[in-house]
Amino acid sequence: EAPARNDDLKHRSVTFAGSAASPDQFPRDGLPEVAFLGRSNVGKSSLLNALAGVRGLARVSSDPGRTRLVNFFRVSGAERPGGAGRGDLYLVDLPGYGYVKGSREVRERLERIAVSYLADREPLRLCVFIVDARHEPSDRDQVLRAWLEEHALPYLVAANKIDALSRGEANRR
Repeated sequence: EAPARNDDLKHRSVTFAGSAASPDQFPRDGLPEVAFLGRSNVGKSSLLNALAGVRGLARVSSDPGRTRLVNFFRVSGAERPGGAGRGDLYLVDLPGYGYVKGSREVRERLERIAVSYLADREPLRLCVFIVDARHEPSDRDQVLRAWLEEHALPYLVAANKIDALSRGEANRR
């Protein structure tokens, strides 16, 4: 267990709760879940680590497609989404879509596990849809946005990698 470092997180702890390769391995305790999704190498794990205040909690790599399972991180004493008070919840790191080192079969398997999580996950309260601020949304980003809306899944968009842009370009994006 790694204690959170941010001052506003000082009364919380975040721990790795486990990985799942299929829906029957997802937690069954009904705690609320916040999922991080987006294309491969967009910074899902990095953002999760930053929000948790724990460096190295979720594995980060410069190689796209390193997250190959659905990873669950339990936050104890967190402010629950929607103002539902304090309690435990999960931050969920999903495999990305798009480029992955490996075969087409590997890429499709990663996308299937992510979709199986999103499709029928009752405890899912929020999707954090991460996009790369350096680029226009890809066709696959647009497909994911439409899919989230079609399935009435609550989401917010987080623009990542904005620090790689000039101030003027960041403002335009």
